[in-house]
Amino acid sequence: MKGQTQAITAVMITGIVVGAAASAYVWGAPIIEKRDSVAELQNVESKALNIEESITEVSQSGTGNSQQVDLSLENGEIKVNPDKNFLEFTYFTKNAPYPTDSWRFLKGQSRQGLSFGKGNYGISGENTPGIVAVQRDSASGQAVKYRIEFRNMRTSTPSGPELRMIDLQSEGSETAIGEVEISITNQGKQTDSGSDAFDVEGRTLSRTRSIVQIDLR
Repeated sequence: MKGQTQAITAVMITGIVVGAAASAYVWGAPIIEKRDSVAELQNVESKALNIEESITEVSQSGTGNSQQVDLSLENGEIKVNPDKNFLEFTYFTKNAPYPTDSWRFLKGQSRQGLSFGKGNYGISGENTPGIVAVQRDSASGQAVKYRIEFRNMRTSTPSGPELRMIDLQSEGSETAIGEVEISITNQGKQTDSGSDAFDVEGRTLSRTRSIVQIDLR
């Protein structure tokens, strides 16, 4: 009888331990997954900010200077849009705490002069020339878009107001997937004046563009 009692007790203890372990796994796994997802997103955010910083640094350096940034996208894609002056990449992940189909700023705050905002330019001293923004795609729920965009900046000079801009231009393919090396090169400056000047609200302003070539490899 005593032996049977000990056996039953052992079985009960084993069941309790197994049940506790199962409960810990059920409750703990989502927490671990969420923690890993947050760390993953922080890493991707840092990469997006690093790309913007590298482009800005190269635009302020001498002609021919360049930097390279590596980006791992797995199932995602990166593209350059020279017409709207932005670089955008898509990253797939779960539990992204971003708004759906609405941009959230990681750098910058005003939409003035952006492709998804209003106006033709930002104001020097009030707005940043470049921004980094993120949004979650509603179609898949797991696709997160990161955008690095540069806008016209109205700047006061002794001879009057003028526009300045970091002008993104592409070299080769405008899209890439998987393991990507982003080559960023300073191609000098060009000034749009005279017949090429920029018409803003009925006034013609000259515009100096710092040309930055983006090559996706």
